[in-house]
Amino acid sequence: MTLFRDISGWREELNELQKGSAYKNMYPKSIRNPQFDPLVPKSTVLDFVETLLAHEETRKALLDLNRWHKANPPETNPDPENDRTFPHKAANLQSDFSHWFMLKTGFGPRIGPYIHALNLTVLILNGDIPDARSAEADDYLHRTAKTEIDFDC
Repeated sequence: MTLFRDISGWREELNELQKGSAYKNMYPKSIRNPQFDPLVPKSTVLDFVETLLAHEETRKALLDLNRWHKANPPETNPDPENDRTFPHKAANLQSDFSHWFMLKTGFGPRIGPYIHALNLTVLILNGDIPDARSAEADDYLHRTAKTEIDFDC
């Protein structure tokens, strides 16, 4: 289980991981076909969700982004880059934290499962799904990420 209860120093660790072998192994300089990237184990996706839920900083960032997206649905053609109300810090935190988790655990470089994990976390925070290890969470992942997650792990 890779649930990180203590994430202090994660930003500094991300900088170090990006300079080291974990990054080089996950993102080799040679051209690769993403379809051959290994599937992310379901247990890792759920650990990521539980890590996000365990920390106020990550919960707040996800909720801030979710509120903005609800107020600015895609059909209104929102432009986050030029919208002063867009929570850029929350978006950067979400992106950096996801990247840190992927490098820290070594389960990447597929980003899809982590995006589904972020969405699942928001569903849990909003009370739409009871928790990460529930049947509803499993159903959600099967519906949205069945080709990106290894459900046997």
